[in-house]
Amino acid sequence: MRAKLFVLLFALITFTAILLDQSHPHPDRAIAVDMFNQAGDKVGVIVIQPVAQNRVLVTANMRELTTGFHGFHIHETGICEGDFTSANGHFDLHGHNHGEHSGDLPPLEADETGRAFLAVHTSRFHFSDLFDADGSSFIVHAGADNLANIPERYGGADATTLVNGDAGARVACGVIAEPQ
Repeated sequence: MRAKLFVLLFALITFTAILLDQSHPHPDRAIAVDMFNQAGDKVGVIVIQPVAQNRVLVTANMRELTTGFHGFHIHETGICEGDFTSANGHFDLHGHNHGEHSGDLPPLEADETGRAFLAVHTSRFHFSDLFDADGSSFIVHAGADNLANIPERYGGADATTLVNGDAGARVACGVIAEPQ
């Protein structure tokens, strides 16, 4: 009787572990996104992966940027053509203004060699949210992003700032493709 109870308990624990394993994303589902400039040259890579507590880890490693800060976002469409406006606006699940968009990420800071590195955890979206019918993409902008942080004493944020943080032209783009 004790052996049967042990086998039943072991089977229950194993079944529970399998269910939990299937319901939580795996870090081994990380994907690498190659980033290209408008000339088609590879200028970096971004790795994105699900991590514990329904968070996502985004790690960016860029080169050939101008020295200083650059807006860095996930955009709503997985197309990187021409001047990268094909990627459309910032990825957002909740209809927020800039600074609170689901795809708003901290700005990248390029050093004097043009290299920028950033690692950030976010809970603004789930890994699977990025893979809808038209996909999504990473964009690096030419200029600094004010994250729509314009105090009222300066007149507050205008319409452009509320959409994109005045980060300027799109200088690098990479399509986020679902892991196979």
